[in-house]
Amino acid sequence: MFAAVGGRAELEVVATGQGALDPALAGRLEAVGGVRSAVPGIQEQAALLGGEGRTAVLVMGVDPARDGLVRDYEYAAGSPLEAGAGSDVPILLEAAFARSQGLSVGAPVELVTRTGTSRAVVRGLLASGGAAAFNGGAVLFMGLTDAQRLFGYGADVNTIQLVLDDGADRDAVRAAVAGTLPAGLAVQTPSSRGDLAEVYLSPTQSGLSAVSALALVAGGFIIANAFLMSVGERRRQLALLRALGATRRQVTRLLVREAMLLGVAGTVIGLAVGVAAAQVLSVAVGRLLGADLPSLQLSPRPFVVGAVLGPGLALVATYFPPAARLGWPRSRPGRRRPGGDPGRSPSAALCRCGSRRPLHARGHRADRGGRGPLVRQHHLRRLLIGCVVAIPLVVGPLSRGSAWLLVPLLRSEGRLAFRQLDRHRTRTSLTVGVLFVAITVAISMGSSLLGNVRDTVDWYHRTLVGDFFVRGVLPDTATMRAVSMQEHLGPEIAALGGVERVDPLRFVPGSPRAAR
Repeated sequence: MFAAVGGRAELEVVATGQGALDPALAGRLEAVGGVRSAVPGIQEQAALLGGEGRTAVLVMGVDPARDGLVRDYEYAAGSPLEAGAGSDVPILLEAAFARSQGLSVGAPVELVTRTGTSRAVVRGLLASGGAAAFNGGAVLFMGLTDAQRLFGYGADVNTIQLVLDDGADRDAVRAAVAGTLPAGLAVQTPSSRGDLAEVYLSPTQSGLSAVSALALVAGGFIIANAFLMSVGERRRQLALLRALGATRRQVTRLLVREAMLLGVAGTVIGLAVGVAAAQVLSVAVGRLLGADLPSLQLSPRPFVVGAVLGPGLALVATYFPPAARLGWPRSRPGRRRPGGDPGRSPSAALCRCGSRRPLHARGHRADRGGRGPLVRQHHLRRLLIGCVVAIPLVVGPLSRGSAWLLVPLLRSEGRLAFRQLDRHRTRTSLTVGVLFVAITVAISMGSSLLGNVRDTVDWYHRTLVGDFFVRGVLPDTATMRAVSMQEHLGPEIAALGGVERVDPLRFVPGSPRAAR
């Protein structure tokens, strides 16, 4: 969205801490090699008082004479932007956003900024696209001089957008511009304004990636359990095939072909449903955030991964152990599968492989290299997988312990139920595995969410020590910034009865820099 707001500008100069800068600097920046144009402007948050109440909007203060070097405008109605006359500030709005607020060309509106409430008039409506598509159309354009007056910048601005020459190396120009800037100023890409929102979303993205990996494990268990039930129900038919002369290999191929056919069909249906669900989810999230999200862009990678994992997971989950129960060759003389259950042997082997050679040895070496947290996460994932594959080893003791506690209460029904669980121990292990993964995901995601909320509440209690917190509107979901309050509100609130003290504060985004 911020790249769309930047238009043709590939770089911008801003003051650290969202401060102001002198627009005369634009002339010096245009002298840097590779810079075609340097256009000063203002980007600030304001509250628009429309038909839907207070709505946070991004205000773009632009110079109508020079802004065409950076952005192109497509008008749906009205006239271009010009200097304001008197107290009525001419503004441009996105057409769909204006309709949602009950506004049209010539309609008066009120804007709440740090200097107070100002009257504006809608001069024109813009077609959706480019800078007008920012945050679902919640963007407002006005003249630069009007923006300087409404936001108290005087003759200053808070951004200078740089349009580069064709073929210019952006990194080289960025380094050259950075060398000419005084202290307190920085050069960045326009899309860097949304980095804070990306930081907020990164833990969610990591959590969803972990859930997708666990979903594969649960999916394998469900497939194996389903085929075990299918083989159990068709035991008589498969026995008839063996009695009529079918070999074990033929029965195995029959079950494997069935698994591959169902796996391919399920993969095709799953990919189609996934694309449809992604489209629906994108629209739902866009409405929730009040943002005009980009259209769904498909790439071949998820389809290739799905085409490999879908049939492959069905094949593996079917062969270990449902097809093996009827199709594997008999055990060699002198070798006995544990417990007489052919389905438990692969899991026990995996458990032994997963638990070999201590993890802490590699972990210490990684810690010395500075990658301790990542290695510990890797070990936790391995520990979870080890717990899953160890389930067949503990199902028997756990079942007997549960029967000792519950059979006296459930009597005959409980005795029959536990005998059934013990008789089909492989299916019991798979069901327990699915429940284990589901409960683990629920507890981990819930704990992470509650922990984040608890940390946020604790930080607020330590930082904002007042009894009430007054602000204009909720922070914008794209910029994570709130509308600045009017300066005269502090004394007015302090004069109210029962108010002991009013402390103004301002949230400024920043990034930590390690000391050398």
